[in-house]
Amino acid sequence: MSLDEKQSTNTEWTVDTLYIHLSRVLSDLAHRMDIELESRDKLSVSDRQVINVSILAVEKTAAMAQLSSEKAIQKAEVATEKRFDSVNEFRATLTDQAARLATKEALAGFQSAFDDKIRELTARVGRVEDTKIGAIESQSALAARVTLALLAAGVLVSILLGIAGYLHH
Repeated sequence: MSLDEKQSTNTEWTVDTLYIHLSRVLSDLAHRMDIELESRDKLSVSDRQVINVSILAVEKTAAMAQLSSEKAIQKAEVATEKRFDSVNEFRATLTDQAARLATKEALAGFQSAFDDKIRELTARVGRVEDTKIGAIESQSALAARVTLALLAAGVLVSILLGIAGYLHH
């Protein structure tokens, strides 16, 4: 595809397309000037003034177009810099966040430590319950022995009182 075809299908102005356009305009103008200069001897003073005014207008238009192009480039550069600044800020935020997040290995270590602690506490609770049950069983056995001893003492006292009563009669 030739440059003319690209320009006819592309409606956006870039620095390159503007340069090509202005180069062609100036080339056409130079060609016209050459033709005009050849026929200059035939021109009147007023015709020359009109040509000079036209040339100045074209030069002014070209200068304004170049200035507008430079301003557009500067605005685009500023916008690009702002975009890159926000992208860099976002990257920095992600980097900070990633640095603060726990790794899978660290979490596995914590999980293992918690599991060990839970096993240890479960064993302690079991031992405390076993001790409590043992204490309750010991208290029950002691109560049974005391009751048996009191019963035996009561029987013995009854027997002794029965014998004493029998002997006193």
